[in-house]
Amino acid sequence: CTTNLCSAMEAKQNSVFKFMQQHDTQFVIPVYQRNYDWRNEQCQQLMADILSVGSDDTAQSHFVGSVVYLQTSITSNPTYLTIIDGQQRLTTLTLVWTALQRRAKEWGEDRMADEINRRYLINEYQDEGAKMKLHPIKKDDDALRHLLSNDASPWNGGFSRLIENFQFFYDSITPQTLQSVRKGVEKLVFIDVALERGKDDPQRIFQSLNSTGLDLSQADLIRNYVLLDLDPKKQEVLYENYWAKIEENTQEQSRKESRLSDFIRDYLTFKFRDIPNKDKVFVTFRAKHPIGNDKNLLELLGDIRRYSLWYGRFINPDTEPNANIREQLHLIARTSTTVAYPFLLEVFRDYDDGNGSITAADMVRVLELVQSFTFRRFLCDLPTNALNKIFATLYRDVSPDNYLPSLEASLAQRQGKHRFPTDDEIERQIAVKDMYNSKSHNRTYFLER
Repeated sequence: CTTNLCSAMEAKQNSVFKFMQQHDTQFVIPVYQRNYDWRNEQCQQLMADILSVGSDDTAQSHFVGSVVYLQTSITSNPTYLTIIDGQQRLTTLTLVWTALQRRAKEWGEDRMADEINRRYLINEYQDEGAKMKLHPIKKDDDALRHLLSNDASPWNGGFSRLIENFQFFYDSITPQTLQSVRKGVEKLVFIDVALERGKDDPQRIFQSLNSTGLDLSQADLIRNYVLLDLDPKKQEVLYENYWAKIEENTQEQSRKESRLSDFIRDYLTFKFRDIPNKDKVFVTFRAKHPIGNDKNLLELLGDIRRYSLWYGRFINPDTEPNANIREQLHLIARTSTTVAYPFLLEVFRDYDDGNGSITAADMVRVLELVQSFTFRRFLCDLPTNALNKIFATLYRDVSPDNYLPSLEASLAQRQGKHRFPTDDEIERQIAVKDMYNSKSHNRTYFLER
C-alpha cells in the first residue's frame, strides 16, 4: 500500500482457503456496505479462472484481488472481522463453496461435503447468530441462510443476486469437474490487508478506494459517510428504518438496478437549486450535510426516505395508486424525461401532503405539461442542456394559491433557447423533422401521441 492512509495496516499474501477456514471467525459485512451485485459475466470469468488453475497441475496460484478488514475484538469468541473492502469476492467465493458442498453431497462425496461445510461455511460450535462464516447485510443474509440450510424448496424471498449466482455455480459443476473446481478454489490467493484498530481510519480508507479504480457509486460513499462512524447497534437501526427503505424505493424493478445515486443528485438539486456533477454527488452531499448530532441525522434520513417514495413512482410507475397519474408517469418514463424529476419531487410532495394546493386532476395536467414542454423542444431541436437549469429552479415560480396557471405562465413566458415552442412552430417542424432516424423511444411516443 503506497498511501499515507496505510501506515499502520499490515498487508500480506494469503490463500482463500486458509483465510476462510479460520476457526470460530465470522466475516461481517457492515450495513453501510453496498449490496452484493456481481453479475453473471463476472461469475463466468471467476469459474473459468478456477477451472483453468484447478486442472493445471503446474499452476501454483491465481490472484483474485484484495480483502481489507478490521478486527472488531481480539478477545471475543467468535472473532469478528469487519470487511471494509472485498465483500463481493468473499460472498461470491462463499457461493462457490456452497455449490461445491451441495454437489459433493449429491454425488456421494460425503467427506468432502462435510469438510467444506465445517471449514468454509459454518462455525460448527457457535450459536445461531454466529453460525455462518459470512454474515452479509440483511437483504443478502436471508438468501444465504436459505442456501446453507440445504432447503430443497424454491427461494421465495424475491430477486436475489446470491440465489441467481449460486444457481450459476451449481449448474457449472459437473461430476467430471468437481475435483478441478475444488483444487482451483484452493489455489486462489489475495492480498490480505488487516487494519489496526486505533491507528487506521476505516472511513477514510473506504472513501479513498473510489479513487483507486474500484466501482464504488456515489450512493455507496454517502451510505458509508452516514453510517460508518456510528456504533454497530445504531447502524443496524438506522439502516433497517431508513437506508434499506430508501434503497428499496429507488430500485428500478424492471431492470433490478439501483437508481439511488441519481435520486440523491435530484434531491440535492431541488434542495439547493444547483445541479451537482454526477461524479461529485457525494462531495456535494457531505458539504451540504455535515453529520453532527443524532437529531439532525434522523431528520435528514427521514426527509430523504420521504422523497424516495415519490421518486420510486417515477421509475416504477405501476406503484402509483391513481390510474390517471400512473398513465402519465408511464409516458414520462418512456421518453426518459428524467431531467424533470427534481421539479416533480416537489410537486408530488404538495400533492401527497393533501393541503389542497394541487388535486389529482392538476397533477395529471402538470405531467402533461412537462411532456409537452420537453417534447416540443425536442421537435424544434432546442438545446437539451437548458432543461437542467429550467427544472432545477422552476418550482420557485409556482404559486400555492394559483398552482397550475402560475406554472403555465412561467413556462409560456420563457424566451430564446428556454422557450416553450408554439403550435405554429410545431406545425412547421413536423413537416421537416426526420422522425424515422430519431431514437426509438421518441419515435414511438410521437406516433402514439
